[in-house]
Amino acid sequence: MRAFARIVLAVGILGLVILPAAGQAAEFTFRVGVMNVAGHPGDLGAKLFAKNIEKASNGRIKVEVFPGGVLGTENEMWEAMKVGTVDLATIAPGNMERFVPEMSIMSLPFLFKDFDHLFRVVRGPIGDKLVDAAFKKGDNLIIGWFGGSVRNLITRGKVVEKLEDLNGFKMRVWASPVVIETWKVLGTVPVQVAYAEAYTALQTGLVDGAENEWSTFTLAKWVEPSKSVVLTEHIFSLRPLVMGGKQFRSLPKDMQDLVRKVGRDTAVEANKMEMDYEDNARKEVETKYKLKLVSVNRIPLIERTAGVRETFAKKVGMEQVVSEIGKLAR
Repeated sequence: MRAFARIVLAVGILGLVILPAAGQAAEFTFRVGVMNVAGHPGDLGAKLFAKNIEKASNGRIKVEVFPGGVLGTENEMWEAMKVGTVDLATIAPGNMERFVPEMSIMSLPFLFKDFDHLFRVVRGPIGDKLVDAAFKKGDNLIIGWFGGSVRNLITRGKVVEKLEDLNGFKMRVWASPVVIETWKVLGTVPVQVAYAEAYTALQTGLVDGAENEWSTFTLAKWVEPSKSVVLTEHIFSLRPLVMGGKQFRSLPKDMQDLVRKVGRDTAVEANKMEMDYEDNARKEVETKYKLKLVSVNRIPLIERTAGVRETFAKKVGMEQVVSEIGKLAR
């Protein structure tokens, strides 16, 4: 309840400082929360959707974007959408899995070969199956598979060049059973640290390292207390844009169809935008911040985590789906 109270207060305060747009007021105004900081691809993708839906609806739908977690954490926003204090949010699959267990497969390590493989999956029947599961079990609708990044390991000093170097490594994780088990199996000591506290954890040595996207390394300044990035490429990830079922049902049928279409189309734009952004962020990490990029033999990591993929797929009844995902690799 305290989390909801904080979100309601934040929404109220933010609402006071937002001036109405010139001209005729929109019929529907929605707030979208983004955990990532302003300027991060997650924020930029949400703003692109806001622009596209306002244009496509001829101003009938207006979307206001609030980055930096001011509307709550991703878990809080998921629940807040159900009661209407948040309307839309970008939410990583790893933060959906406690509400929709099937989504946990998107956090499985080394599941996807590359971005082409990832997009073939989410833009096809398997992606539709996950959208249906989220709507039926969580009453929140994925309107677009936004994002397009690859996750690597960043370290504050400890050298990691092979699997054995991870033994005893204090690894920052979040409250995702898949993520925790993955890094435990790889020999690390998982340490749960909130996203907002990860920089300090790296700076103080509470953790030896963390994993995330290139843009997080730069924008959240994780590069400052760190020395190297290990090219594990363990997850090719997306950041779905989700709309509360209650809010979706408040729209007339033509606007519901439009939201779905604009969400799908904007996601494709956002995927490309984020991949380009990530490429530039990688260059910054190496040239501007002077971190060492360390290649690692991924085969032992893939083999060591095979049990994680099998166990969690079976746990959520998605063995066949995971098998189908493997067949879509080229």
